Order: sequence, then C-alpha cells, then structure tokens
Amino acid sequence: MNRPAAIVTGSSSGIGRACAVELARSGWDIVVHGLGDDAALAEAADDVRAESAECAAVAGDVADPGTATALVATAETRFGRLDGIVSNAGAGLTKPFPDVADEDWHGLFEVHVAAAARLLRLARPLLAVRGGAVVGMSSLAAGQALAGRTGYGSVKAGLEGLVRQLAAEWAGQRIRVNAVAPGTIRTPLVERNFARGLLDEEAVLNRTPLGRLGYPSEIATVVRFLLSADSSYVTGQTLAVDGGWSIFGG
Repeated sequence: MNRPAAIVTGSSSGIGRACAVELARSGWDIVVHGLGDDAALAEAADDVRAESAECAAVAGDVADPGTATALVATAETRFGRLDGIVSNAGAGLTKPFPDVADEDWHGLFEVHVAAAARLLRLARPLLAVRGGAVVGMSSLAAGQALAGRTGYGSVKAGLEGLVRQLAAEWAGQRIRVNAVAPGTIRTPLVERNFARGLLDEEAVLNRTPLGRLGYPSEIATVVRFLLSADSSYVTGQTLAVDGGWSIFGG
C-alpha cells in the first residue's frame, strides 16, 4: 500500500518544518516548500528523509500562482497521490492601523488567504480521490484583538472563514478542513521579534496559564492528528494550541 502524501507550505523552518518531520515520522511522504531554494529548504528535506520518508522540495513565493501549480504537480508526479495539505506559509506584520497601507493589506491577503485558496482549489481533485484533509495555520490574532495586529489578525480571520466554508462545501467529497491557531511558539521568527521588541516575552508568559512558550513539535502533533483518521469526525474547526492564552481571564 502506498504511503499517504502531503504538501506542507512554509516548511523550510519553524512550525512548518516540524509539521513535515512529524508527518514523515508518522508514515507520510512529503512535499516540502520554502520561499527560496536554499540551505534551509535542503535541510528540511534531509530531516524528512531521515524519517525514512520520500521527499520532494519546491521553492517559490506562495503569492505566485505558479508555486501552487508546482506543488500540486510535484505531489502527483512524485507520489501519485495527495492526501493532506498543511497551508502554513505566511508573513507577519506589526503596525498601528493608520500605518497599514494598501500594499500591506494586499500582501497579507495574497499570502495568507488567496494563496491557500488557490492551492486548495488546484489540489481538490487529488484530495477527493481518497478523502483527504487540510489544515490551515491560523493565529490567536484571528479571534483576539491585539495591539498592532489589525492587518495580520484580519487576514487570519479570513483564513478561518475559508476553512469553515470549505469544510461545509467539501464534506460530501470526504475532504475535511480544519485550522490550528498557535500561541507564542519558540521559533526563530518569535525569537527575532523578542529581540526587536515586537513581542514582550515576560508579558506573554504572564498571560499564559501554563507559564511557558510552546514548541513547534507541539503544533506538529496536533496537525498530524487533524490530518489523520483519528480526527475523522472533526471538520470546520479552529483548534487553539496556546497553553491556555486564549481562555485566560486573570
């Protein structure tokens, strides 16, 4: 029996790489993806292959329609099937609302919503063959008002809307669509934001009931669950993986 295959966008580092490796460890073959054809993408592919999985790598900006075409074509050519997608590639923005220019809105929407929609539209015929699953990577900013995150939070809310709509529309094709909303996860990007003063680590920890940051592997195991048959009756949901941040009222 052929192994299931998944596309994981934005998997050259951080949460995306952890998702790719976790899926490989669980028996999936993977198409990894990064913005550039660089050492980070090659290392991610090596990490996947180290788990005895087959791996193909695709580089490109997800805002470019050609990237989605290449991702789906690579999965079909290399593996002959596509069973899961993790739409993880994204870009951050921290600006007060008056400073969020038209080009900022356009760029955020293209990367987080339009790119995901395009990839899923192209992948749907393959996903429908066996009844596949999709996970979109959202954010706590989609459901919580955060200073300086109006643009980012708005487009992540749009992504969650896409997830709900497709979950309903594609249920008859046995394609499940869910989202994960990570809390503050110790990734290279978050570490840079701490260093630049865009995030206050002490404030985050004080606001998190579990009293610590999360790790990419803790997002990856939830993603693996949502792509697996263990979550066969779960669709249209956004699962917060945030150490209790989003429910804390203290």
